[in-house]
Amino acid sequence: MIEISQGFGIGTWRAVRDSTSARITCPNCGFDAELDHEIAEDRTVNPSVECPANCGFHEHIRLMGWKVK
Repeated sequence: MIEISQGFGIGTWRAVRDSTSARITCPNCGFDAELDHEIAEDRTVNPSVECPANCGFHEHIRLMGWKVK
């Protein structure tokens, strides 16, 4: 599992849709996409995240700083 920090740039996430979802910027290629995943109370994202740009990134991730509502 890798941890993704909040922010802007490669390998980061930011909240969208009134903080009910997140966009991540792929740590491998920088492709930016909104997650279509569940974000658990422990900030893990399920299922694993695969880059839509098919760059090879496919990992289980945790969103550091995500605030559970």
